[in-house]
Amino acid sequence: MVRELDLKRSEALRRADVAGEQVDALGAELEAASSGDLDQRVQDLDRLQQRAEAAGEDRHRHAARAEILDAQIDQAGATVEIARADLDEYDDRRARLAAMTSTAAGADAGQDDPDQDAVVLRFASLPLFVEGYVLPNWRHKRPKEINWCRSWWLHSEAIVRLTVLWEAFEAMRLEPPPSLSVLWRDHIDVHMAALTSDSGTFAQCDPVAGTHRPQPMWPAAAAPAGLFKQSENAHFTTLPGQQEQAQ
Repeated sequence: MVRELDLKRSEALRRADVAGEQVDALGAELEAASSGDLDQRVQDLDRLQQRAEAAGEDRHRHAARAEILDAQIDQAGATVEIARADLDEYDDRRARLAAMTSTAAGADAGQDDPDQDAVVLRFASLPLFVEGYVLPNWRHKRPKEINWCRSWWLHSEAIVRLTVLWEAFEAMRLEPPPSLSVLWRDHIDVHMAALTSDSGTFAQCDPVAGTHRPQPMWPAAAAPAGLFKQSENAHFTTLPGQQEQAQ
């Protein structure tokens, strides 16, 4: 995504340069036109003036487009950094989930040592859970109001929601009935409906064509300094990109 935005930015800058060259060329034509007949010179000057104004507008438009793409590149870079942190957190949660299910199984069996005969996760990773449990069991006709993305793992919201579903599944599958019914009613139905809704994170994606178009992040105004208490013992004390902007 960042590479695509960078290519668009380069193309916008190139077009702005071309428009600038056209302005210079038109200036030369203006000077050359000043040596002809008066009437012809007036017509040529008017025509060249119109062309120069149009070229100048093109130059400004492409330059503005490049600035917009610069901002999108910065935002995409920040999103990538947050997604990487989410994936690190996902690995930590997977380890905690394995320990939690092992401890719970040991306690239910009355074992003094919960590590003895430790419970093994049904699915070793989030993609295996999605492709081995969610998608085979969540099969819906796709009207206009239901959406999905083949590259679901490029959506941070999908990673978060599907991870908590995986955690709930691994914990609740060890519980007596009707735990799996509760899992579907209170967890899978809720999160999958949110993900696949017409206003959800997959709204601009097309699983048939294989196109992936992430939803833009909503803007947020910075909160006044000191309004909220802030802990220093955290992975993020500032968001990616904020420190550079402050400097």
